[in-house]
Amino acid sequence: MEWGLYEDRIAVLALHRCGKRAKEIATTLKPIGINERFVFRTIARFKETGEAIDRIRSAVLRPYAQKEL
Repeated sequence: MEWGLYEDRIAVLALHRCGKRAKEIATTLKPIGINERFVFRTIARFKETGEAIDRIRSAVLRPYAQKEL
């Protein structure tokens, strides 16, 4: 199994539920590439939605812009 953003969020939320502060979580998880901003945003997302999954995007993403000839 590949380690991705979802697993990073689960790690952050597990430490948050154990009573760790956001800065302590960022310091603990820094060796695996998780920074303080990611921790704050993950906790805020969890408080807002109650889940650790991605939010639904509101815009349609286009793979390439069409060039005028």
